[in-house]
Amino acid sequence: MEITIHPHQGINDAKLDMTKDEIRRSIGGEFREYKKGNTEADQFMGKTIHAYYDPNGRCKAFEIYAPTKVFLLGVQVTGKPFGEILRWLSAITSDTETNSSGVRSLEFGVSMFAPYASSDPEEPIQSALVFRRGYWNKKNETPIEGPRMKP
Repeated sequence: MEITIHPHQGINDAKLDMTKDEIRRSIGGEFREYKKGNTEADQFMGKTIHAYYDPNGRCKAFEIYAPTKVFLLGVQVTGKPFGEILRWLSAITSDTETNSSGVRSLEFGVSMFAPYASSDPEEPIQSALVFRRGYWNKKNETPIEGPRMKP
């Protein structure tokens, strides 16, 4: 399966700010509702896609896990070494921000998770999160809306 991230817009045909029902129709297939902290979410079975919703039931973020091939600006990010993706992202934007397990770009509305990124730059990216504008309100801050970038 392949997913294309559209910065600040969504993934493939599923768009940020769609309602739960619109997201479910757009992604299709079986799903499981759950809560991540105070955030309502859907896990789409067999698709490695999670959709996160605001209190009004509108999608605020998608998280996609490997082995799904996730593409950002034509470049595959999941399954690729963290160091390689960090170098590429840093070359196209000056707003990359890293922590011990990933990288985030507010410009592109994405964060990518590799659990041992700080100690092993060859660690593959395991998931990518695409979020709407305002999900984080400024750099170096936890999200104003969950889920959180993993510490």
